[in-house]
Amino acid sequence: MDVGDGGGEVVRDQKTTGTSAPEQWDKVAEMLGIKSKAFFGGVENCEFSVRQLSDTLDLGLVKPEQKYNYSPNVETFFEFGKRAETHGATVEYIGFLESKYRDDARLLVDGIRVTNFSGAVDLILDFAQTFHTADEFTANSEMLRAWYD
Repeated sequence: MDVGDGGGEVVRDQKTTGTSAPEQWDKVAEMLGIKSKAFFGGVENCEFSVRQLSDTLDLGLVKPEQKYNYSPNVETFFEFGKRAETHGATVEYIGFLESKYRDDARLLVDGIRVTNFSGAVDLILDFAQTFHTADEFTANSEMLRAWYD
């Protein structure tokens, strides 16, 4: 997998893509409720909460500067999720966990879905400003969703 450097060129940089040592990967899978040890293609799709992402960050299992291609970094997703929760919103991150047996084992966030926020205009505007470059983007009074390919 490649990560974007923000300047239009796609580069591979182990400092920003690798997460923790592979021996900690079982802990990440357990925290996210992933039971399968045999990831199809070495990748397991997953959805997780602000709390679950916070826990992986607190334990150093995910790096805040990590990002997938041209998506915002994990910290940007996380900070927006925390802001959304102050509006009573339900936040769900979309991502994937790459197997600890791959040379690029990591948890990646490539999307976010926000519901139950009572159509708060300031939250919708914040979402649009933060995630307007997404490959798939939805912002209305019932759901906010951004996904990066």
